[in-house]
Amino acid sequence: MEDHCLATPKYWINPGLPGVELLRAAHTKQRFTRHYHRRFALGCVTKGALGFSYLGRDFVAGPGTINLALPQEPHTGHPALEQGWSYRMFYLEPELMVQAFSRLSGRKKGLPYFNSGVISDSDLAREIADLHLGLEFYPNLILEHQSKFLNILTTLITRHAQPGPEPASACLSHPAVKRAREYLEAHFDLNPDLDQLSQVAGLSRYHLVRVFTRDTGLPPHAFLDQLRIKQAKKQIKEGHPISQVALMTGFGDQSHLNRVFKKLTGITPGQYSKAVQENRA
Repeated sequence: MEDHCLATPKYWINPGLPGVELLRAAHTKQRFTRHYHRRFALGCVTKGALGFSYLGRDFVAGPGTINLALPQEPHTGHPALEQGWSYRMFYLEPELMVQAFSRLSGRKKGLPYFNSGVISDSDLAREIADLHLGLEFYPNLILEHQSKFLNILTTLITRHAQPGPEPASACLSHPAVKRAREYLEAHFDLNPDLDQLSQVAGLSRYHLVRVFTRDTGLPPHAFLDQLRIKQAKKQIKEGHPISQVALMTGFGDQSHLNRVFKKLTGITPGQYSKAVQENRA
């Protein structure tokens, strides 16, 4: 089966795979600023090459490789070649990976860990691409898709998962960062400035930006953008008009929402809304 990846991105959900979102897209100039996903990101580049920074290193993913990102782990994204890149991604609820890892490893909890953003496994990359294509063009083959999906997770974990680093003690996270995060989570719909945030945190502006970025991987403004886009997705799913969503999530107008939404997800709010409506049909 050939990959007919079009220039217009497509986001969708298949009811046979609950907890999984799918995206296929092609970019030539798109540059993703530092961001993270709430879900486990797993996919493959089908044409061109994707460059990205992740886990303190720089990676390039091309055809025949698997690219992934752990939940909440900041990373970037940009074309590594002039032609850009086409890719297919699965975004999995973390609990799906926890369950698979538990059954395969015998551990009661915890995500499988992968210490690289790119895995060289052409056979598994081909299986990922083929399943993704099948879910797009033959969505009703539910049993087949479910079986292939579980086989991919099993192979990925048994071949490539590694012991993860020891979790950092909660006491190592600066308490001021916790206060600042909680403030932003509660007031994402407003327009807080650094003076307000530093007052809540009890640190100078310079110190706050430094420790916040160290502990979260993102500066405060980028963290706020992540919160707002998360809420925008939720409200779009609830059926609110995009213009209203922009105001409800603290963006100045719809064009601002469109710009940040596409910068972080690769698709526009309108494309996301269309996919949500189609999935309900």
